[in-house]
Amino acid sequence: MKRVVLLFLSSLLIISCAGLRGNIGKDPQPVEKVTVERINSLIDAGELAEAFQDLSWLPVNSKADKAVLEERLKSKFQSEYDKALDNSGYLDAYRILISVKTAGIEINSRGRTANDLIKELVYSRSEESSHESRLYVARKYFDFGSLGKEDLGRITEMAVKDGDKGFLEFVEPFLKERGLDPSPDFKKVQKSRYASSQLIKGTVTIWVNRGMKIENGMGIPDRVIGSGFFIDRNGYILTNYHVISSEVDPEYEGYSRLYVKLSDNRKEKIPAKVVGWDSVFDIALLKVDSTPETVFRFGKEQDYEPGTPIIAIGSPGGLENTITSGIISAYGRKFLQLGTVIQVDAPINHGNSGGPLLDMDNNLIGVVFAGIEQFEGINFAIPSRYIVSLLPDLYRGGKVKHPFLGFSLTEKNNTVSVTYVMPGSSAGRSGVGKGTVIREINGTGIDSIEKLQREMLKYSPGMIVKLGMEKDGNPFNGFFALSARPEIPAEDAYDNDATENLFLPLFGMDVDSVSTGITGNKFIITSILEGSIADESGLSVNDPFTVQRIKIDNENHILYMEIRIKRRKSGFLESGLMLSTYLETGDFI
Repeated sequence: MKRVVLLFLSSLLIISCAGLRGNIGKDPQPVEKVTVERINSLIDAGELAEAFQDLSWLPVNSKADKAVLEERLKSKFQSEYDKALDNSGYLDAYRILISVKTAGIEINSRGRTANDLIKELVYSRSEESSHESRLYVARKYFDFGSLGKEDLGRITEMAVKDGDKGFLEFVEPFLKERGLDPSPDFKKVQKSRYASSQLIKGTVTIWVNRGMKIENGMGIPDRVIGSGFFIDRNGYILTNYHVISSEVDPEYEGYSRLYVKLSDNRKEKIPAKVVGWDSVFDIALLKVDSTPETVFRFGKEQDYEPGTPIIAIGSPGGLENTITSGIISAYGRKFLQLGTVIQVDAPINHGNSGGPLLDMDNNLIGVVFAGIEQFEGINFAIPSRYIVSLLPDLYRGGKVKHPFLGFSLTEKNNTVSVTYVMPGSSAGRSGVGKGTVIREINGTGIDSIEKLQREMLKYSPGMIVKLGMEKDGNPFNGFFALSARPEIPAEDAYDNDATENLFLPLFGMDVDSVSTGITGNKFIITSILEGSIADESGLSVNDPFTVQRIKIDNENHILYMEIRIKRRKSGFLESGLMLSTYLETGDFI
């Protein structure tokens, strides 16, 4: 009797949830038709990259109209470039110059090259910018291969004066190419090395006071404790965004005060402010009124083999001045929305977040940011290669905005292919469809999603990039306007498109709709991506299934889908299956 009651209650549950099927069957956001009026409106609004993309992908019928639009765009680009230059907006001028060069538009650069514009920032004597911040600008934006001996010598001298061992390590190969011999001071800085006690002095404890929280009717102090380390003698500190998120998250409405404890004065809490932050890479730049004795530097980019010994410094559980050791257990883990991370086997605990990770030669490898609570000793760190690219934006202040195309991608055999195109995105307006292979971005070859993500970090929203692509064996090129990346692209796609269109990028299965009805939406699987959630769940091509329920866990950004399926691998016996996927997927670009 109990079994009958349970079955009856289960059927009621399924029926009551039958309406909770996401946005299945929803009409996608329509692509706005490209017209002369639309392109003119974009030009008037200053959306020049979008105007150029529309004109390049969907040219108007009249050649005369197209010529007029091209001339308007050229004139507007020139005007914006001149305005940026006249107002000392050298970075804006740089971005315009790179974009028009990519687009093949000729403007009067007023005798400036892209390197010349960056020199204005790097050689600036402004008191607002430190040597360290200017060297990070040089590292991100300079084309070092085209720099002359004079400029290489000048920027090397800056790094020597600042004692920036990491930058000297980075620039040394370019000096050798030019036949420039390092100075004695150069070699002295290179040979310098911090003792363990000095490394500790460069690390701090991050302390965020969030007032009181109520648990079981009692007030409990709400504190967030993390780690950080100095990267600049002007008092700039790197830590994790999640440690200080309450300081800048507009959705947080409670009390929040940020402090830092120095390693040699653990009793005093120094007020700190957040300068810049990046929630995607979980990085934040802070500033305190203090001149550190020890400053950590980022050296040249390199990959580390599994088994490489490492040390981590931080404040696990609030216990300051702690050094632990271990090894790199894996490199290139896909854990973030953009890029890959380092997996570390070392005693790293709560409070270590935001601390430095170093090799045994004291080279800064990355920033510790997360662990898996269920598995003791398995932790992760953000590689320095990404942080170096982000630092110029972090120094400028505010939230870092990443560029976005609107593709979801998959990779196989060193080939990157499109699995989904977001409605309303630059990619969605281009007409590029599923199955297109991306070979190049601005002339740089692409053989992995991670490579494309790293290349994209060189650009900013509002710029133009050129992709070399291939469809059905036919190569072609296309221009795209980079927009600002949504916080979580997959969530935006879920809100604006039919849910079944996301089955491929989120679960790895392409489907055809069979029918809809009161008991569910029926589909049949047409393809499966190798290694995907669908593949690992034992699903196969031609398996029919019905969607019973779709639910999103907004707090943890997880999508759950309950289905009834007849799997070929199970003799087509019908069974229930719950599929789940993180919406913070690393396949959107």
